[in-house]
Amino acid sequence: MLKILTLGLLLVCPLSFAQPDPQSAASAQSGAASAETAPAARISDSAQRLYEQARPRLLQIRIVLKNRGAQASTGSGFIVSPDGLVVTNYHVISQLALEPDKYRVEYNGPDGRTGSLVPLGIDVRHDLAVLAIDNAKDAQPGFEWSTSEPRQGDRLYSLGNPLDIGFAVVEGTFNGYPQRGFYPQMLFTGAINPGMSGGPVLNQAGRIVGINVAKHLGGELVSFLVPARFARDLVQSASRKHPLRLPAHEEITRQLLEHQNGLASRTLAKPFHQQVHGKYRVPLLEETYARCWGDANTPKKQMLGIERSNCTMDTSLYTGLGNTGALSVQHEVYDGTRLGTWRFYRQYSASFANESYEPGSTSMTAAECHEDFVDQQGLPLRAVICARAHRKFPGLYDMSVLVTSLDGKQRGVQGRLDASGVSFDNGLKLVRHYIEGFAWAR
Repeated sequence: MLKILTLGLLLVCPLSFAQPDPQSAASAQSGAASAETAPAARISDSAQRLYEQARPRLLQIRIVLKNRGAQASTGSGFIVSPDGLVVTNYHVISQLALEPDKYRVEYNGPDGRTGSLVPLGIDVRHDLAVLAIDNAKDAQPGFEWSTSEPRQGDRLYSLGNPLDIGFAVVEGTFNGYPQRGFYPQMLFTGAINPGMSGGPVLNQAGRIVGINVAKHLGGELVSFLVPARFARDLVQSASRKHPLRLPAHEEITRQLLEHQNGLASRTLAKPFHQQVHGKYRVPLLEETYARCWGDANTPKKQMLGIERSNCTMDTSLYTGLGNTGALSVQHEVYDGTRLGTWRFYRQYSASFANESYEPGSTSMTAAECHEDFVDQQGLPLRAVICARAHRKFPGLYDMSVLVTSLDGKQRGVQGRLDASGVSFDNGLKLVRHYIEGFAWAR
């Protein structure tokens, strides 16, 4: 599984890769950006000029323990309107959103000004939040939004407060949209770091094109941005008259339910892609929003042969209580002809018994399971379906199914689907859809 680090301090979660939005691509080709074209300048001069212009509108966002005043986590943010509306990432303020009795949110400016913030709205699916400076008189004029997408290769400038050591500007390059993902994110080739979450990313005209959100832990200078249009939409829906109701479990649940409906609808719309392993066809996720890997050993004397496949979504949603709203499938096809029946069956059974679930916790119930036998068009399957409920987000479940089948005395297949953060009804539909993806390879 790919490792993605969200850039607010102390918070780690995977985030999405995605396809470009056709409307945005069209607007980028329309020539509407002519008013934003800035004179060519040396890179260092551009960075210095943009930082000086942006500096009064940059903020460090701090989540603080109420009873001690100790800092719990930090991120970045920026002012987008004269009345003091501020954009940051949802994960930066997730502790406050879930436990307002324990935390409060403050800001620090580059000039030393400080103050408190009031959450107005969140977008968990795109990891965004809008807040308001408590005293609007302390606000500065806001950034302007870009009216067009950057082109691949365009120079961009990421701003924020990395590692809580001071405000910084990072030059980088826009490199389009990753090919896989459920929600669009922009690929930024630049060295953004923890603490810069929620900071603005500007084009050479000083307008916002994206928001810092994550970096890839397995690569160099591989970072991700939320497209500015999602933040702009959230700002337009925000109002000081209607602050976010805290704790925000109800709003988070509503957004997670919408997300899982879209995920289930897309997955159920057509049969799973099938891959042939030995005598079996096994179901795999679409590689338009998941990444699939496989491997196989070369069995020798007295050795079990195994072919594996594993598909995991690059998209999952961070709630503040962990990641959810994703699918994964994995399969193992066993060849025990070099072992003999008894040794094969012992290893095959041990592999199935090794499958496990996390125990119950303050945020999740313990799993409850049901076992049954299914005839899938002549392929006999043993299926174990398990579900556990989210305690803090009513109506959401993590649901899994383990599937196993034997072909004679020395061959077999095992598979598992995990669906996190789905409704019970959609979870059952996904389980059924997955089982129907198994077949003999005729």
